[in-house]
Amino acid sequence: MEAWSCWMDDDSEGEAFCLKPKRLGCCNGPAIALSELNYEYHQAFGLCAFDGMNMDIERLSREDIGAVERLVGTKLSAVYLHL
Repeated sequence: MEAWSCWMDDDSEGEAFCLKPKRLGCCNGPAIALSELNYEYHQAFGLCAFDGMNMDIERLSREDIGAVERLVGTKLSAVYLHL
């Protein structure tokens, strides 16, 4: 986790991330960007975020996500956080 946090710090430019490929110290495989790693939980790297709190729903329906995607003109990735 410490190495990942340092990589995030190195990759950031202001409020954005470059997501430049980097060779991992643990193996001799190809260089990989942070967004290409396999995470235990769904992650998203994007240019903006929509937040909804206390929406009293378990998950957004595919239709709801599709409606927002059409509104903003791009594909979205829903990331859920339960507090």
